[in-house]
Amino acid sequence: EGEAAEALARETGQVIACGGGLPTRSDSIAPLKETGTVVFLRREPGEIYDSVSMGGRPLGQQGRAAFLERYARREPIYLRWADHVVDVGATPQQTMKQILEVLEQ
Repeated sequence: EGEAAEALARETGQVIACGGGLPTRSDSIAPLKETGTVVFLRREPGEIYDSVSMGGRPLGQQGRAAFLERYARREPIYLRWADHVVDVGATPQQTMKQILEVLEQ
């Protein structure tokens, strides 16, 4: 993961969507932060758990309470690395519009 982040950080014009664990490893997120703009797409964690299939997600296997606790521990890390925070909209189009607005500032 760290090597992939370093390789991607050397590229230009990329949009990189990472999982929730990458920002918890400074050696993985730091190269991306150094060479690009980090946007934290914030969404209510209970909504994530309730609407996303947790079948293939190792961190979702321990149940809703554990997922919410993990999110609460990680959110300060996400906020620390983020250049911008965008609350996820009702549609992908709304979210993209918000992302573009913060990047244009």
